[in-house]
Amino acid sequence: MSGRRILLAGSSGGIGTGLASAFPDDTLFLHYHLHEPSCKEKGHAVRADLTNYDEVERMIGDIQNTWGGVDVVVNAAGISIDGFAHKLTPEAWRSVIDTNLSGSFNLVRAVLPSMRANKYGRIILLTSVVFQSPVMGTLAYSASKAGLVGLVRTVALENARMKITCNCVALGYFDAGMLYRIPEQLREQIRMKIPLERFGRIEELTKTVDYLINTEYITGQVISVNGGLYLG
Repeated sequence: MSGRRILLAGSSGGIGTGLASAFPDDTLFLHYHLHEPSCKEKGHAVRADLTNYDEVERMIGDIQNTWGGVDVVVNAAGISIDGFAHKLTPEAWRSVIDTNLSGSFNLVRAVLPSMRANKYGRIILLTSVVFQSPVMGTLAYSASKAGLVGLVRTVALENARMKITCNCVALGYFDAGMLYRIPEQLREQIRMKIPLERFGRIEELTKTVDYLINTEYITGQVISVNGGLYLG
């Protein structure tokens, strides 16, 4: 199916920028908050603070009024603030949970009414191998990404009869985005733990996302794309 209206949340990041190049035949809405996406020529830039439901609802309303709505939502927006449980500040915890988990809820809540009215929709949230195989110091990030799984499964169950699917893609370590916040020596140690002995490529993620958009019979699932790093 071509000509879809796809909202890509978090299009300013490395993962989002890569995804924006994957759907040339579709109408793309490139969401950002603080920094305009470098790939803005590939679609229509739309702004909202995902932690603020009123802003998200306004953004979706603007898209609805101008282009008729959203068929597909892919949420690549996320932040990480590292810290061990006994040192992480409550402010840091709230910031990560608000952005990664509550922000996803706000986005899903805002698009569902029109998707249900149209009896069609695809919701794809990016989670992480970190919630499956914890890493010390990533408490808030891991918890927020684990929470997305419960969100996805419940939304999938509630909306299956409306022909709306909702899934998570659990990313391993990809050659983009947050990976390059990790020191080079540690990156190499991580790479050596991956059975395929390399980081993921953006095109491997885009193929997975495209598959989930095009299939009707996968919903409420966590699709792991991690090179064999987690095999559960």
